[in-house]
Amino acid sequence: MFESVRPDPGGEGLTKASRIFYVLAVLGAIGALVQLGLALADHRPLPILGMAADAVLAVVCVVVGNGIDQQRPWARWLGFAVAAIELLNVPIGTVIGIVLIVYLYRASKAGLFNAAAGQ
Repeated sequence: MFESVRPDPGGEGLTKASRIFYVLAVLGAIGALVQLGLALADHRPLPILGMAADAVLAVVCVVVGNGIDQQRPWARWLGFAVAAIELLNVPIGTVIGIVLIVYLYRASKAGLFNAAAGQ
């Protein structure tokens, strides 16, 4: 009779967190392509380390976003790790990292990452 009309903050946070990880993946891929384009345009040696870091970040973010969508327990911890790394990217990355930590915490508190929840 008295059902809540508000959506579950844990489930909503889970969706938002996975979308943020997908956006981070796209940004990582764009970052690698921009580095490649700038190096080719200036006839400089390729920044292999920077491009590799951006590519690895993009792949990890896609894997984490997919794992969060499927509510896998390992995705929660990997998501917290990526969010902690994002905290170091001042100022925008710090905000993104804080938001990711809050959303992942809410979803964890709601029990959405239990082993049975993702099955």
